[in-house]
Amino acid sequence: MEISFIKAHGTGNDFIVILDSAEKINLSASQIKELCRWHTGIGADGLIRIIPDEEAEFKMLYYNSDGEEATFCGNGSRVASLLAYKAGWTDSDRFTFIAGDGKHEAYVKPNNIVGVSINVLSEIKEYEDGFWINTGVPHFVIPIKDFDTLKNMDVNQEALKWRHDERFKPEGVNVTFIALKDGRVFVRTFERGVERETLSCGSGAVAAALVSKKIFNLGKPVNIVYPGGELRVYDEETQIILEGPAQEVFKGIVQI
Repeated sequence: MEISFIKAHGTGNDFIVILDSAEKINLSASQIKELCRWHTGIGADGLIRIIPDEEAEFKMLYYNSDGEEATFCGNGSRVASLLAYKAGWTDSDRFTFIAGDGKHEAYVKPNNIVGVSINVLSEIKEYEDGFWINTGVPHFVIPIKDFDTLKNMDVNQEALKWRHDERFKPEGVNVTFIALKDGRVFVRTFERGVERETLSCGSGAVAAALVSKKIFNLGKPVNIVYPGGELRVYDEETQIILEGPAQEVFKGIVQI
């Protein structure tokens, strides 16, 4: 079977996107894992399948690179919104979509700036060693006092101290490190399901912003800087918005 796909990214967080208007493309976990594998597949942090929905312009199904479905992906939803908009799934630059965690609002601005509303599913829970919050998926946010320490940290190694912590079983947790510098929050995230640091993480950006507002007393918006680029989080009275650039990289056909 041949499948048409689009490779795209949001601040370096990269995805394989399938526009499945006929709802005929059902991939197994092993197939998704192989497609996302670098060197032997297309290579990506995750795979997104966009299908029609009766209650919104589209539904986003998201799979991590291990092939397992996840409830939400912040940057993935921004990428999906851009590509659905460009493909004509909506007549407006403001629309709604459905993800595993419920309904979201989205908008597309000039120069491929995309914003999506985030469903924060929990209050911040404070521990001695960090802060837990569910921003569509669970994150454990750990403040780092020294920026250079964050910059030089081996995130893939350090995050393992918390990734499978007993407090967060059975599902485990994403691990997000933050440091404040010149009014911006610098962030690095180890994503579960990908099982390594990614260049950017949308749900991690929101988790980092909400924790940073609490401990650093920041105003609005909160500017989040990942190795892959900069995002903005607007904490409004009625909703929280994640905004930043998204980009289509190339289109292709893959044989399954």
